[in-house]
Amino acid sequence: SGSIHEFADSQFGHLFASGKDREQARRNMVLALKELSIRGDISTTIDYISQLIELQDFVDNHIDTGWLDALIKQNVDGIGVAENMLKSRKSDVKSTPLHNHSYVV
Repeated sequence: SGSIHEFADSQFGHLFASGKDREQARRNMVLALKELSIRGDISTTIDYISQLIELQDFVDNHIDTGWLDALIKQNVDGIGVAENMLKSRKSDVKSTPLHNHSYVV
């Protein structure tokens, strides 16, 4: 039936992207995330991940294992706000581009 049981693992699916280099794979992932359609009342982190992989540090591959924690702590471009919203399981997180930055509303 294509349904997900209410007690199912939160990782019910995975999305992979490839390309001739890291930048092409990243762009393919951005496009795939934008085109992804999930029907039903299912909370996802799609908008959050899309926002993260379009940040300049990610594009330039200037990231490490503490990168995301630092973004959340500094609340860079609303990332901390988005994280708090995701923790509360809200599914209506939207990002809006403004002056080459994404802001969570």
